[in-house]
Amino acid sequence: MVSDALFCTLENADIAHLIRSAMRGVCYAAPGVQINVAKAMAEVSARLGPEMVTACVDFDERVFRMGYGDLDAVTLLCNAGIKIRTVNGLRTALVIADHSGFIFTPTALYLEAAPIGDAAPNAIRMSHEQTAEALARLSPAAKVIAVAQAQSLEEKHRINALPVDVGSQPIDDEKLVRVTGNLKQAPPVRFDLARQVRVFEPYLQYVELSLTGAAIQRHRLAIPPNIQKLGASQELERRLRTTFELIEKDSKLSSKPMEDALNEIRKNFTPSLGNGHGRAVLKAAKLHLVERLKQFRLKLEDHQETIAKELQQHLDRSRKEVVDYYLPREPSGTVPEEERSPKRNGIFGDSPRRRKTCGSGA
Repeated sequence: MVSDALFCTLENADIAHLIRSAMRGVCYAAPGVQINVAKAMAEVSARLGPEMVTACVDFDERVFRMGYGDLDAVTLLCNAGIKIRTVNGLRTALVIADHSGFIFTPTALYLEAAPIGDAAPNAIRMSHEQTAEALARLSPAAKVIAVAQAQSLEEKHRINALPVDVGSQPIDDEKLVRVTGNLKQAPPVRFDLARQVRVFEPYLQYVELSLTGAAIQRHRLAIPPNIQKLGASQELERRLRTTFELIEKDSKLSSKPMEDALNEIRKNFTPSLGNGHGRAVLKAAKLHLVERLKQFRLKLEDHQETIAKELQQHLDRSRKEVVDYYLPREPSGTVPEEERSPKRNGIFGDSPRRRKTCGSGA
């Protein structure tokens, strides 16, 4: 709520109210502009003419992502015929309506909510002389307004003699299209949600635990169709699976014990934040998590050594089981010699030893 005090709180609603009260001209300069302020400026433009409204912003994608302004507000001003100028890196803000003006601190909504009430002063009231000088030094268009509002010929000459300090330029169509396209493709985050997340950042850390490439028990071997039909009844053929598990699920080469151990760590230290939001660990418990992961890595290294030593032996045993199962079931003379060749249909390859074994059963 705006008061007569030098230091006061200036909310967006107060800025909009101040602008609507203008009878001669309005000047607004800030990193960005919010929609309710833009509507008030459009109303004044329709009443006094767009040439009596000056608007300067920092038209940059980062400004909108920080929550200093709204892209729709800029579009509204453009549609109202107000010529907006851009000032690179502008972070100080001022608003002037006739002879009333304020310098205020704009709020980045990504970081904090807009000030409410007199408990959060964010503006300083300007005197008549300060508003005139600020207009004259802001832009050529604002300087014209300042001269028009001067109350004496002497004041007009003084304002005309003041140099323009702020370098600004019109917002060209190319930049308008580029920034608009980028924000549509990747819209800014919800500022209220972003602020809530920032509250918990000192206490939480996002984390994702996974174990990849260890589940060798999930690898299966396709059984050729001409072998599946050897000596089996029609009912059995319908039920017979077309793949063979190279590693049993309960084998010591299975990764299931390692996966269970990792799942236990994940459950105890990294609670879920909800569907699609990942997991987090309390920073106070992070040291315990790191220690448990060190122990898990040692177990994983032992598991890798076991696989390196025993995998080939296990595969050889599985191969023998398949050969011993299917070889006696092959009816003599029902399959051409070339189709029985392990080179074409061998399940585990065509080493010399396997060629001899398969050949003896032909």
